[in-house]
Amino acid sequence: MTADVISLDEARNRLRVQPELVAQAEFFRGMYLLREALELIEALPGKRAEDAYDRLCQGMRVVFDRERRLGRG
Repeated sequence: MTADVISLDEARNRLRVQPELVAQAEFFRGMYLLREALELIEALPGKRAEDAYDRLCQGMRVVFDRERRLGRG
């Protein structure tokens, strides 16, 4: 059995009547991208890794604050 990979836009179109599934798909996509970013950061040497991690956390705080203001977080 194989899984088809589809874009988030296509998923939104297919699941328009089920927005909670679209939200779950976006969440899991975000978690996958976060994991990829952390793996890349771990490969950086010392101070560069610390700086990259700090920038990632700062960006995540901005996103979380925006989501909270929009009532989605």
